[in-house]
This record gives sequence, structure tokens and C-alpha cells, in this order.
Amino acid sequence: MRLATNLQDYFTVDLQGPQSYSIVPIIITVLVLFASFVALLFIYLVKKAKQRPKKVFVPKKVKLPLPVLKEKYLYMTTELEDRFRAGKIDEKFAYEELSSLTRHFVFDATDVKVQNYSLEEIARMGMPGLNELIKECYPPEFKPGEKGDILASLDHARRIVAQWN
Repeated sequence: MRLATNLQDYFTVDLQGPQSYSIVPIIITVLVLFASFVALLFIYLVKKAKQRPKKVFVPKKVKLPLPVLKEKYLYMTTELEDRFRAGKIDEKFAYEELSSLTRHFVFDATDVKVQNYSLEEIARMGMPGLNELIKECYPPEFKPGEKGDILASLDHARRIVAQWN
């Protein structure tokens, strides 16, 4: 057995120096990885943007001063009475509109959504005049054939609006 005198005799493969490799495959690999990263980032950001709730412009409600509100609703009550007296609406519809009109007045004056309240909920609010008026409106509004005195109820509504503070 012969001993190698040179280290190269032990290796069967000749190694190439780093200058002999082509850099093109490395650049292509880096570019593909970078493009993949950018594409995934773009997809992620698009999905996230779609999930984000859209900002909707909601105009702020302009709250009218109480004297202006009173004038507005007194006028609307008078207009309702005129339509009833002219025979343009029947008593049931007049009661429905009076109830709605009064509830909306209270909402505009207090920001309490009384238009969504039942009679019991209105009674618990501590507004006896409103409770009595809505109670007057219920039978003609909901019971078929039930009659009421719409003109007296309109006067009652006017007193509630006029005395509101």
C-alpha cells in the first residue's frame, strides 16, 4: 500500500472555485421568492381591507330648539285636524297619525325613542300626559269598530306639546 504524499490524492472529485458558478439561477430564485412574498402580502392586505367595516356617512341630527319644535308639532296637529274635518282621513287613521306625531315630538324633544315603546313602557317613563294621550289613542287605533273623540284627543295633544318643558 502506497501512502499518499499529497492531499489531493485522497479526493476523487475536483472542487470548483466559487467564481465558476453561474449567478443567474440564484438571482432567479431570489426574485421568485420575493415576488411570491409580495403576492401573498398583497392578497392578505386585500382580504383584510374587505373585512374592515366600511365607514358610512351618517349626517348628525340637527336638534331644533324647543320653541321651534313646539311650533312645528302644533302646526302638524292643526294640519291633522284640518284633514280629518275635511273628510280626507277617517278617525282610525287620525288616531294612528296622532299617536305617531306625539311620539315623534317626544323623541325630538328628549331623544328617547318613545315611538318604539308600548303603553306600559310609556307609563313607566313618568310622563302622565303622554301616557293618558296614548291610552286614548289605543282603542280607536287597535279595536275594530271602537270610536273615540279625535277632536278632544287633538286638543289634549296640543296641551301636551304646548306645556312641554
